[in-house]
Amino acid sequence: MNKPNIVLIIADQHRGDALGVAGHDVLLTPNMNSLARRGIRYTNAYTECPVCIPARHTMLTGMAPDKTGCVGWSDRQRIAKSELTLPSLLKANGYQTAMIGRDIHQYPKYERYGFDVLMGFEQERANIYSTYRDHFYETTIGEHHLETTGLSLNGLTVKNWKGDEKYHTTNFTVNKAIEFLENRDYSNPFFMYVGFLAPHPPFLPLKDYYDYYANRECEGPVIGEWVDKLEDMGGVSEMSGAIQDGLSEEMRLARAAYYAMIQHMDEQLNLLLRRLEYEDNTYIIYTADHGEMLGDHHRFRKSQPYEGVTHIPFFLIGPGMKGPIVQDEPIGLQDILPTVCELTGTDIPNQVTGKSLLRLAKGESWREFIHGEHAPMHEAKGKDGERLLHAGFHYLTDGKMKYIWFTDGKEQLFNLVDDPFERVNLTEQDHFTVELNIWRERLIKTLLNRPEGFTDGTSLIPNRPYNHYMPHAVVDNI
Repeated sequence: MNKPNIVLIIADQHRGDALGVAGHDVLLTPNMNSLARRGIRYTNAYTECPVCIPARHTMLTGMAPDKTGCVGWSDRQRIAKSELTLPSLLKANGYQTAMIGRDIHQYPKYERYGFDVLMGFEQERANIYSTYRDHFYETTIGEHHLETTGLSLNGLTVKNWKGDEKYHTTNFTVNKAIEFLENRDYSNPFFMYVGFLAPHPPFLPLKDYYDYYANRECEGPVIGEWVDKLEDMGGVSEMSGAIQDGLSEEMRLARAAYYAMIQHMDEQLNLLLRRLEYEDNTYIIYTADHGEMLGDHHRFRKSQPYEGVTHIPFFLIGPGMKGPIVQDEPIGLQDILPTVCELTGTDIPNQVTGKSLLRLAKGESWREFIHGEHAPMHEAKGKDGERLLHAGFHYLTDGKMKYIWFTDGKEQLFNLVDDPFERVNLTEQDHFTVELNIWRERLIKTLLNRPEGFTDGTSLIPNRPYNHYMPHAVVDNI
């Protein structure tokens, strides 16, 4: 039998509930809905480290963050064994491999990690987004002024896309993916990584999509009962003054822009899916590196342990998979590599911690829960103007309950079945003491051999040194 083709589609910052098929109240995603119903939709998919670089390292290697050594935003970290990344393994197995659109944060920039063909923003430099950013970096002073243009990489400001639609990063990505398919080597099967920048900021939606959501009533951000002080927020410095002052209009428009970018991506995705109908024996995976808080609990961006960021969409579609099939076991980005390896008859490296999703399809045993983490990262100003480093965190979830331990010692426990938006922290209720102890013991066992010394085997130890990269990581400190 011929080896199957593999298409891996990764959106950037697409939260798991921002889908029509997931029950969103206004968001239109008919093509993603259709894709999900054609195969298997995993309703409890989670990112193991909810920020771009470590999430992509986990996806590329099939290893949990503590195994890759990347447990936070570490932009000068190499993948230790590039020959064991997913594209390298498939290339060695006779595949033509291509990276399209948004890159994988490869470091150094020239590192290919096994991709034959690179058709990303860096290589093409033909899109107006890059041109705009270069212009504003040259003519303004710093990121603060850049944010007022709507071009900040993590800003909240909303601006409509001003250029030709074909140069928008979403259109650009789909056009390049189709171009690869038209010119690929038909003597070999292909592995195509399609990286969307959307819906990651900057929020630059096309006007028609933006107007649709800006003029509709959408559910506002969810604020948990446990959120009582702005000083308790993570990453205060990342947010606009408008949110901190309790104003809602700026956040409402940002949410409208976020939804607009997802609908735009959905409609462009339809063009790619129609072209893929001409490719026989092809599997498609759609997921995201992490989500976006989008104002929930007064938070914005990523690097948080809450559902808006950690819970991601995940679909697997291919020959013999007659959907709709829904599976609710906890899965993660580390499961992509072993799944693709099993689909393609490629040997799975010994160091892989992920599991092939085909085991679930066969009804075999699965993990009880998944572990996620993030080292301390964002700073905020304290009451007297001093700089404060927010605690890192570890979380465990089986998709039904979630336990969060912040490395300053704080804990949270949520019942995701009854409280999917994490409004009620159960650690404040005495009758959940037994449940809390069960999850705490699970985290103690999970962290037992960590070099940071998070546990002595009987209890969790707060305020331990916790770097973005672990001792075994390969990092250039320049």
